[in-house]
Amino acid sequence: MSGFRTELSSQIFKGKTPTILTVLFLLLATLAFSGCNISESSGGKDTKTIGDPTDPDSPQVIKYPGQLPFTDSLSKIDPYTGSGGISYYKIVGLNPGITYRISISSTATFDTYFDSLSVLVYQNPDWSGLECTFSFNSYWSVTSPCPAVSNSEGELYVELTSTVSGKFTLNVEAIVGEGSAAAPIDLTGITPYDTDILDYATSFYKIGGLTPGDSYTVSTSAHSMTMYNDSFTTAICSLSSSCTFTATDNTIWFTVMGAYDDTLFTISFAGNGTPAAIPAEGAIGSEQEITLDTLYSGSVNTSASYYHVSGLTAGSRYRITLSNIFDDNVDLYVFQDATYGSEECFSTAAGTSSEKCETGALAGTELWIEVDGSGALRLLGAYYDLLVEQFFPNEGSGSSTPLELTYDNGLVYSGSVDTVSYYLVSGLAPNTSYVVELRDYTSGNSNISFDLSKTTSSAYSCYTGWEISPGIMTCIITTNADGTIAIDVDEYNYM
Repeated sequence: MSGFRTELSSQIFKGKTPTILTVLFLLLATLAFSGCNISESSGGKDTKTIGDPTDPDSPQVIKYPGQLPFTDSLSKIDPYTGSGGISYYKIVGLNPGITYRISISSTATFDTYFDSLSVLVYQNPDWSGLECTFSFNSYWSVTSPCPAVSNSEGELYVELTSTVSGKFTLNVEAIVGEGSAAAPIDLTGITPYDTDILDYATSFYKIGGLTPGDSYTVSTSAHSMTMYNDSFTTAICSLSSSCTFTATDNTIWFTVMGAYDDTLFTISFAGNGTPAAIPAEGAIGSEQEITLDTLYSGSVNTSASYYHVSGLTAGSRYRITLSNIFDDNVDLYVFQDATYGSEECFSTAAGTSSEKCETGALAGTELWIEVDGSGALRLLGAYYDLLVEQFFPNEGSGSSTPLELTYDNGLVYSGSVDTVSYYLVSGLAPNTSYVVELRDYTSGNSNISFDLSKTTSSAYSCYTGWEISPGIMTCIITTNADGTIAIDVDEYNYM
């Protein structure tokens, strides 16, 4: 990030509807005299057909579980007109808000790469809320089930698009794992534990006999695992294969999502002994002193660490960053007073993502910093690097909304850049070459560049700073037909 001064010199180159009663009468007459009969097949499956698979506004209804598995013919897209080829189905009778897996098998022949059968599963009757999708063709056949959560009415909507003929079979299964939040499976003393619950199903477990303060690792070969230090209320980690944690209680609770393709997976458990406690630093009134522009390696437990930095410039802006956070969640708060009552900025990114915030123009010359470790629930603390540096904001909101500057027999503009600043200079002679200089860098290795997409002529030449004189970068550029040039100033890159 940098401050700089830009100078632009003078030019150097030149029908009738039946009533409701009538419709009701006709319907009753049809039922009475046509012998309407809704029956079940010998296998007990409901065979009543409702809706039209070619009409997305009134899709064919499939009742769960009575009409499943469901078999039908594929509607093939006409390769010349692009019509047809899409079938629409509405699955009803599901439990609201429950995850189901949708699977498809097909007897269609896929001869070329372009032959395909695509499946999309939606939550809503307007075919919005895409839950999952998968495809078949001659090069791949996706057999893993597609997980979808039913809507509040207990419905899901399935759209099939095919470029080939044949039959397909649709099946819907409720995804149910082992245990529940109210009654988890107790694995105390019985790990490793093998099971083969359905793909995408969530199972609930607990392990007791832990010693608070000791470190433990739970591992699994399933999809993923989420650990809790209470009864499935507050998550302490969510990882794909293993989680190492420091116990705060005698019991750990966790959920596991089933392995791909319903394969067997294993849950393992191991103790790691007692880890060294992670310390907090400083306190209100006796903060740890840090230095501007100097990286400081710090730590915090589940309370808070406190820091103080002085020697700042009133009226300037500063960026405070926590990086290389290892290996738990912490948050950052910055204040302008020693009582921590005037909050200047904060950052509360999730997990171990870096925390970063920028102040406004400071009224004073000091900052007080709090690193909050109350969210470090897995390892009961974290290590990190803390840095305070002067902040120079970007100017302009992008190439489409630059900061506009006007040339009037010369232009000297003092600007700033963090990553990229955008400017549009007007009031110049059309199709004329001008010299632009970037000078007086405050910090960093700034680079001046031109947005050629907005410049009618590509006639330009640039010279890096050391070719002209220290701290100066010079470019020559031809203006647009409307007498403007677009200038981007980039930080951290030389041309």
